[in-house]
Amino acid sequence: MAEKQELNEEELQTINGGVNKKTKGKKDYFCQYCSNSYSSRDELKKHIKNDHPGEPVVY
Repeated sequence: MAEKQELNEEELQTINGGVNKKTKGKKDYFCQYCSNSYSSRDELKKHIKNDHPGEPVVY
């Protein structure tokens, strides 16, 4: 039987896709211009500014 190996924090983040422990991947902020979603309002605002320039930020 294989021995259980403990993973460090970096390895766990890689496996979990970098999911923040506090939000546990919950994404409550949705882009009204595409299908992207974000876990913070600031992330959404940055996305709209960079990916949808000239569009108003409405949430």
